[in-house]
Amino acid sequence: KKIYPPSYNVEKIINEIQDTLRREAEMEHSLGWSAILFPSPAVKRMLFVGLGTAFAQQIVGIDAIQYFLLNIIEEAGIEDKTTQI
Repeated sequence: KKIYPPSYNVEKIINEIQDTLRREAEMEHSLGWSAILFPSPAVKRMLFVGLGTAFAQQIVGIDAIQYFLLNIIEEAGIEDKTTQI
């Protein structure tokens, strides 16, 4: 209660934290698709970041660029190995 101003509804925050902890405890003990289809807010964020990163890597094609980078640099006319790095 010392962090928030006196007029702030701290009970709402406490209830949200307790609800999230309860849902995460249920998710730890549940098996199957329910953990993915009905995730807690923390799991939603983790899924969003993980899937977003994988999607962005595929769209950008950075893996292919890194794999063929030395060939691309050589074909661009830069043949000195120290300049390529």
